[in-house]
Amino acid sequence: MNQVNYVPYHVHSMLSNGVTNVDSVTRFESYIELAKQCGMTAFGFSEHGNIFEWYFKKKAIEDAGMKYLHGVELYITMNETDKVRDNYHCVAIARDYEGFLELNRLTSKAFTRSDNHFYYAPRVIISELETTSDHILITSACVGGAMSQRVPEADRERFFQFMLKNRHRCFLEVQHHQDFIQVEHNQFLYKLSKQYGIPLIAGTDTHALNSRHVAGRSMLQISKDVRFANEDRWDLTFKSYDELCDAYQRQGSLPEEVWLEAIANTNVMADMVQPFEIDLSNKYPNIYDNPSETFRQTVYQAAEAHPYAIKRHGREKLFARIEEELAVYDKVGATPYMLLKNYLTSWERDHGIFCGPGRGSVSGSMIAYLLHITEMDSMRFDLNFFRFMNPSRISLADVDTDYSETDREKVKSFLLNDHLNLPNIQTAEIITFNTIATKGSIRDIAKAFNVLHNEGKGSVHYTDMEIRALCDAVDKDGNVDERIRANNKELFEYVDIVTGTIVSIGSHPCGVLVADHDLASEVGLCTTSGSKYPVSCLYMKELDEMNWVKWDVLG
Repeated sequence: MNQVNYVPYHVHSMLSNGVTNVDSVTRFESYIELAKQCGMTAFGFSEHGNIFEWYFKKKAIEDAGMKYLHGVELYITMNETDKVRDNYHCVAIARDYEGFLELNRLTSKAFTRSDNHFYYAPRVIISELETTSDHILITSACVGGAMSQRVPEADRERFFQFMLKNRHRCFLEVQHHQDFIQVEHNQFLYKLSKQYGIPLIAGTDTHALNSRHVAGRSMLQISKDVRFANEDRWDLTFKSYDELCDAYQRQGSLPEEVWLEAIANTNVMADMVQPFEIDLSNKYPNIYDNPSETFRQTVYQAAEAHPYAIKRHGREKLFARIEEELAVYDKVGATPYMLLKNYLTSWERDHGIFCGPGRGSVSGSMIAYLLHITEMDSMRFDLNFFRFMNPSRISLADVDTDYSETDREKVKSFLLNDHLNLPNIQTAEIITFNTIATKGSIRDIAKAFNVLHNEGKGSVHYTDMEIRALCDAVDKDGNVDERIRANNKELFEYVDIVTGTIVSIGSHPCGVLVADHDLASEVGLCTTSGSKYPVSCLYMKELDEMNWVKWDVLG
């Protein structure tokens, strides 16, 4: 491999499928592993319209010894008020931590469905892009961007004027695809770059790890009736530096010194990005100015008012246990969490909402019993408090609560709709990713073979009975007997590629993210067609690792 290298920043994984239909079948981890093998020093994803799983991407890229670029391929609308499906592309990359927060806010707002933002895709209005700060870098993206000669001149001119005013942080993006439209686009951008001094940058618009993933993506698109014109002329696979140079040589759209500089400018762009750290401390929401003192007063008042506790255990013994637990809650920093839980429990009692008497390790807390968070007298039943809170093994507090179906919806509405009637509290549902299991892959690939057969493009065909038999052969772990696989080798080559592919997003049925932070900027929010509430762009394991507080509202 050549000693010179470049930075891939315009890359789509299967997480783009959460916004667009079957954009990739490649996991982000696979790209990162290959980039590391190629000796790349920085790497970034620009999923279509979203920043899903940005935390695990950041962690994986940095663990691989590369600089993380926090980016997204935005959809831009030129229409301020009406839902017009222009949806031009541009790539935005955070320059530093302030840019990270700003870009997250921008993408979160793009998912708003009650105004002109979300229309077929999450969109940023042109005036919002024009008011972005120098903390965000911009490229013109692909031929689907506003700089295309095929878009209305007024739209192209407005976007270009934005780039012209911000040429210190903007790049005109050329690409290497073997298509006459891309050739014309590259040459048009080259003229503008020479005339106005906006630098060219080489974006790859990568959608697949390799040719096998391109084929798997194509078969899945056929089964879902997703077709893109002339895509066979677009080279969507990941490129090493030498492979990218070879693609530009074969394309022949630009002088060699020009495309070499455009490739080198990926490093210039990456050098403009400053690494940033993420706060991983416990993020217990705080609703009182002096939580320790408030908690102490609340607990002792509850002890005095409790119908059984003092009678059953006596003041001295009970108060000694209270002091022991208070010290632990303070040491692990969980006092604000228990105050918030007490606040919610009080609201539930005031509104006639009944919940289970106790679930999990929280039943070991006598304070939780006094506050009616549980109905389990831990002293009476000799339950172990340190299973719930342990000063030598600090972990985020988590209280599970069971509700009837009717009451569960009331509680979720209070959390998500009313934000607990607390001005500093923000809440959101937690994202889930819907993937294709083995049986679904078999059906999809068999359907694709049948479509190709009916179009006269293939000889393989499966009857409904054969498809059912193949699905019935899948065991509970998603495995299929080797003899069956051998007899359907071509089908399972594709099945293995597309199994596990994300096809849509949803929200966790029970989990609610609760914070006194700005979730739009620090986590990122999206929306789904099936929920009226905001949804986090990070999924459960990421939120747990970053120590955000989630509320489990269980049935």
